[in-house]
Amino acid sequence: MLDIEPGDSLRDTIGMLQSTEGEIAKMQKDRVLIEAAIASDSSIVSLDESARRLFVLASSAMAMLNRIVWVNPDRDDEQPIHWLKRGAKPDRRRMLGRQV
Repeated sequence: MLDIEPGDSLRDTIGMLQSTEGEIAKMQKDRVLIEAAIASDSSIVSLDESARRLFVLASSAMAMLNRIVWVNPDRDDEQPIHWLKRGAKPDRRRMLGRQV
């Protein structure tokens, strides 16, 4: 179990993004995923493609997102089981900070 303190700086940074109120609200709701990834192994496994897309877009303004790996276990093209069996190492195509 991780003891994760809510990140005021992450909340504030999300609040300053050039995004719609709905997008900011979505990222604020899902920022706990980012906080947990930063506090642990920099990986997120989630089905939420809309949150993933928002964080990919935000990665150019938020350097802390660049090293976060996001894998959707429901996407066959990401080969999540194969990735896990090979040690779940970060690779560019799964990182939020990849080229958009």
